[in-house]
Amino acid sequence: MQKLDQTLTSSQLLNLGTTPVEIISAPGSGYVTVPFLIFMRLYAGSTAYGTLTTSLGLIINGTNIFPNQSMSTAFLSSSSDEFVYYVFTNSVIASGLSVSACENQPVYLQNTGLLELTSGNGTLDIQVEWDTFNV
Repeated sequence: MQKLDQTLTSSQLLNLGTTPVEIISAPGSGYVTVPFLIFMRLYAGSTAYGTLTTSLGLIINGTNIFPNQSMSTAFLSSSSDEFVYYVFTNSVIASGLSVSACENQPVYLQNTGLLELTSGNGTLDIQVEWDTFNV
């Protein structure tokens, strides 16, 4: 198991649809990454985020690897600090992902909804846990 902590700025959050953020580096040739937990803590700014009909996804090689487990952005509308976490199971991993498409690929956090977040200025601490597997 590996773990990484990262802080996303307001600018990164506001642009997650067009500019995904790499949260796990590529594991190296012959390996794939399988995330199993993400913890997100909002440090609310003076302005809450708007346009909250969006969701977040974990993306490998352009594919949302957990399409059946949407990560809502609703908690970002809070004017106080909030946290959420998601535990991913193998029962929701996207089917049809080939080993070659996933091998040695980074994992990105991306807004998978139709609209970008608007008007917020808080930051988001994330902690992601994963394993790498030899393929």
